[in-house]
Amino acid sequence: MSHPGTVRVIDRLADRELVERRAGRHTTGSQRSDPRPLIDPSGKEAWVSLNEARLAWLDAVVNRLGRTEQTQLQSAVEDLLTVLTPG
Repeated sequence: MSHPGTVRVIDRLADRELVERRAGRHTTGSQRSDPRPLIDPSGKEAWVSLNEARLAWLDAVVNRLGRTEQTQLQSAVEDLLTVLTPG
């Protein structure tokens, strides 16, 4: 995600009072500070709720697969995570 795109997302979350903007540290050689968004309690509650809904949806989808397809999916996901995870 680009920097301007990230700023717009944080702005929208702040407008909904899901995150709070906090002053960050100054970037090297600059007088600008690097703002640090901080999730507030209502934002954390929304995140937990959305995450639980996503996991429930995913569980329902995976449970529609047969045992063999679930095993194949698990293997494919493990391979992807290996490729995408550094180190």
